[in-house]
Amino acid sequence: MLLPEMETKEQIFTRYIHLKEFCRHTCDDDSLVKIEKAFQFASYIIGERTFATGEIILKHSLDVATIIATEIGLGADSIITGLLHNVMYADLERKATREEIEKDFG
Repeated sequence: MLLPEMETKEQIFTRYIHLKEFCRHTCDDDSLVKIEKAFQFASYIIGERTFATGEIILKHSLDVATIIATEIGLGADSIITGLLHNVMYADLERKATREEIEKDFG
């Protein structure tokens, strides 16, 4: 069963809030700002698009970032990579460029 669009957006945002709360205990303030920026950028680029399987791309990216943070225990750069790893996905109307990513996230 597919969830209504607003409910899905709310669930994704709630998952992000949980990730951010976890990161408050493991990351410094500058890193938290970068993680927020990465989530906003991924949200802007990916929007509500889905993979061919129907999975919401942004949800997948957030799930990967959460695993990186909570299960693997890696730091902010890896969490950001998890959030951004689909911003160049082939089926997106507007893909992020390598230059944008390097400029904004290193």
